[in-house]
Amino acid sequence: MLVILPSSKTMSLEDYLVNDKNTVPEFIDLANLLVSEVKKYKIAELKKLMKVSDKLADLTLKTYQQFSIEKNINKISSPSIYSFKGDVYDAFDINSFSFADIEYMQDNLRIISGLYGVLRPLDLIQNYRLEMATILPIDNGKIKVKNLYQFWYQHITKSLNELILNKNNPSLINLASSEYFKVIDKAELKSNIITPIFKENIKDTDNYKIIAIHSKKARGVMAQYILKNRIKTINDIKDFSGLGYKFSKKDSNDNDLVFIR
Repeated sequence: MLVILPSSKTMSLEDYLVNDKNTVPEFIDLANLLVSEVKKYKIAELKKLMKVSDKLADLTLKTYQQFSIEKNINKISSPSIYSFKGDVYDAFDINSFSFADIEYMQDNLRIISGLYGVLRPLDLIQNYRLEMATILPIDNGKIKVKNLYQFWYQHITKSLNELILNKNNPSLINLASSEYFKVIDKAELKSNIITPIFKENIKDTDNYKIIAIHSKKARGVMAQYILKNRIKTINDIKDFSGLGYKFSKKDSNDNDLVFIR
């Protein structure tokens, strides 16, 4: 199985040591290009671009101004899987994994990022803020795009396809948000896509609906379940029972696996 997660806005790089197992992001040069573009913005422009407050725009600009384009950045970076926080990653609970689990994860998990494109768990990253939906136009003579989707979709899809082909066409398990997963060119992807969907019962009814915060936590726990248990088949995914969810056959199809509680 190849699991896909989204990056998160919340990050923390202070607590983790690097070692000789860490890796450099595949698209570090493209990430540095994006950093150079963001550095051109003034605070007021960045506030409008990222739809944030004055305070957060100021903090974000300072973060980019301190961003190092050197490849030896151990003192100001940490592995991606330890760096992202928030509902998905809190539920994923990276500290519950052994290092053997993390080495397995290096080949079976990819994180989609607005700045770095696609990340392996042990790729060293710096602190940043750049959501995939950010409308960041680039026109530098060599690259002309209107937004990050146009900037990244070919690179990310090609990277995933290379991994998929090397792994003899595994199923791709989409645990990313729609904002991030739509950067992938599904028509060109050399794999079947399985998307787990988590729904909650509406009190006093027989109806179920997606509640964002619960869905995020469930996606984190599902990713943990697949990677810790080295899940190999779709039927094994259907056995997931974390957080009280159970597979609903009648609500599912070949590509969307619905879990209810």
